[in-house]
Amino acid sequence: MIRVSSNTIIPFEADKENDVIDNLNDLLFERYVEWKLKPTLKQVLTQFKDEGNTNYRKKLYTRAIESYTQGIDSVSNIQGLDKDTLTVLSQLYTNRALCFHFDEEHQKALEDAEQVLTRLQSDNEKANLRKAYALKGLGRFNEALDVFKHIQLIQPSAQVAQEIKALEEIQQ
Repeated sequence: MIRVSSNTIIPFEADKENDVIDNLNDLLFERYVEWKLKPTLKQVLTQFKDEGNTNYRKKLYTRAIESYTQGIDSVSNIQGLDKDTLTVLSQLYTNRALCFHFDEEHQKALEDAEQVLTRLQSDNEKANLRKAYALKGLGRFNEALDVFKHIQLIQPSAQVAQEIKALEEIQQ
């Protein structure tokens, strides 16, 4: 600004340019801070998973389901996600499937397990286990037996062996 007299001030062109530059610098700084402080998708998913796990441990299955669902819903596209983020997303689905199991919503548990196995991690052990229990809960014993046998081949356990034995007895 140029002061011509005590009452008259004429704006100087450089002052306007400086204001524009200052505004751009402020905007760039705001965007930089947002970018630096914005959590990654993996961090967001992990927060929902942790919240759901806390509710699960308290046997608040409906609340846990809500937390896991919020995490799942925050992912709009799985294309291009890194392996760690896919793992956390898979955990959200398998944890929610477990809560559905305890709420005796076996069809929903099966759907979540299938989501993991068909879209995220085809070799996910927990998803296979959730699928087997969901099928058993739905009374689809032959299919459940097949899945339990598949699990036993990959990761033998006494629990799975017991399930196989019980299902084989039902078939006889």
